[in-house]
Amino acid sequence: MAGLFDVVILHAARTVREISALTVRKIISYYYDLQYYP
Repeated sequence: MAGLFDVVILHAARTVREISALTVRKIISYYYDLQYYP
């Protein structure tokens, strides 16, 4: 049971990391567009 729990934690952490990476990339591209296309 502990092994399954560890797998769930790892999968959730990876998902959160991917979502936050996408969000950061979206914010960066948004500010980039604001800078170069006012």
